[in-house]
Amino acid sequence: MTENPITSGQKRTVEGIIHAALEGMLKGDDLDKVRMQRLIDRGEKLTAGMQELFLDLSRENAWEKEEIEAAERNYLYPAQYGVKPIAEQVAILTRYFPELETYDKHGDEWPLPRRAEGPYAIPKWTKVAGTYRDAVIRVARLIEKTERSTFEECDVQLARTVHTAEVLDQNFDGQRDHDIRIVPAQFGRVHAGRSARRTREVYSTREFGLGAFEVGCMFLTHPGRLGHVDWHWIGCPGDDATLGEPLAEMKQEQLVPCLIFSDGKMRFAMSGMGKTAVNLGYATGFVIGM
Repeated sequence: MTENPITSGQKRTVEGIIHAALEGMLKGDDLDKVRMQRLIDRGEKLTAGMQELFLDLSRENAWEKEEIEAAERNYLYPAQYGVKPIAEQVAILTRYFPELETYDKHGDEWPLPRRAEGPYAIPKWTKVAGTYRDAVIRVARLIEKTERSTFEECDVQLARTVHTAEVLDQNFDGQRDHDIRIVPAQFGRVHAGRSARRTREVYSTREFGLGAFEVGCMFLTHPGRLGHVDWHWIGCPGDDATLGEPLAEMKQEQLVPCLIFSDGKMRFAMSGMGKTAVNLGYATGFVIGM
């Protein structure tokens, strides 16, 4: 997927750095037999921690200040939340969108990429409406339970990010003939407390932002994910948004859609690209086979 594959020289250099660091630790006085055994016993955590460190050190970090420390995040997922089986998700979607028919019935069997919460059944927007904005509006009306959605009332114009559009077009070839894609994803926890542009900056190599359409469909199949003031709102970093009338004063600001719970109701809202909040996390998908 990456346009800039690792060179053999880079690989050898990094391996040398890691080897030198390991040798230094083993020759030093910081580890003894008991501590070494603890490392062995916690091998999975050691591997995951090293992977996170590699990713962190490889990022540009232009927006690293747009991130709330983990200790400050006090909003949660609902305790009862869990990813439903694909067949159950598809049954729900087809009640809302009877025109949907086909999907890969083996989607539950695929290995999940690291950080993905589960496989989600997400229709192709082209099977739901003629334009992406109209597809989002159709989903938003179902969630907001209104004849005119937020996107219509505020004249919100939507554009897919190039990255998300390219990933969905180029990396799900095995599902090209199906109406519904099976997409490994996470519902916001991974990027909780980050701004939209910080989230985009720290994507892993095979990660991409989900838009309002994908997030909306995920909520339709998992309505228990949000519905209380103490649960994380869900940002949609796969879309860029601008506002028209009656909010012309905000028209030039860079915005991103978010699915929120406010005043006892579910609705979409727009957030500034650089805004952070303790109760907001951004949803992302992952290329299968990571």
